[in-house]
Amino acid sequence: MPRSVTKNKKPILFALLLLALIIGGTVSYFYFNQIKQGIQTIGEEFKEFFAVSETKYGEKLVIRVRVGLNQQKETASWFASWYINGTDKGDDLISVNMEISVTVDISGQYITNVQIDSCTVDCQVTQGGSGSYSYPIGSTPAPVTLTDYQGSWSDFYSTDVDAHLGADLALDTAPTSDVTYIVEYYLSVTVSAEGENSGNPLTAEITSQKFAMVNYTYALPPEELNAEASGSITFTSWFTWQNITNCVIVGLTVIVVVLILKGGKKHER
Repeated sequence: MPRSVTKNKKPILFALLLLALIIGGTVSYFYFNQIKQGIQTIGEEFKEFFAVSETKYGEKLVIRVRVGLNQQKETASWFASWYINGTDKGDDLISVNMEISVTVDISGQYITNVQIDSCTVDCQVTQGGSGSYSYPIGSTPAPVTLTDYQGSWSDFYSTDVDAHLGADLALDTAPTSDVTYIVEYYLSVTVSAEGENSGNPLTAEITSQKFAMVNYTYALPPEELNAEASGSITFTSWFTWQNITNCVIVGLTVIVVVLILKGGKKHER
């Protein structure tokens, strides 16, 4: 093989390697950003509450209640506009699942016929609106079987954040300007039992205890804000300067590689 041909291949290989690194870096940025958004949970709060009821006959009912608010994105998106407690969740709230889970651990002495009388989570908008809504957790009343005066009950309520804010709390989930909603969440649980010694009822209650406050913020990209202000056609949030710059870099790199390849062929001749 002629020495000139071998020399010409070195810059070609270097250019191809450079191109692969640039494309790989750009693709990796979008890919890992997508995966990161896909597994993040936001607005996640876990709280515990306790209540006790007892009689002079040595009968005792103790409940420990754990409640969790989990909002997780099921599908990733590159379109950034909704933020929940500061975490970017894209522009599609339908793909953000919200689950409220409640677990009630029961213990005591000389009690029987234990049941969950009611379990509800009340939501109240404190900024950006005035709506409120109540979610029943599980089907109640629900009997609880005790072993050595100990037992447990758990259930959950699941919906998507778009329905939660829009249909349930009467908030606008497709705003045309920046907006912030703040929603507070309160738990109420009632558990009853019957005393084995006296036959009297015992009731342990958690009454309207706040366990979470979530900030839902909608922020338009600067391009959309400028376009709407001037009355022109709006851009989607994908067309940010960062994304455009990445595309230009890849395009210029491809052009440079093509020119190098053409120059190498001329030298081979």
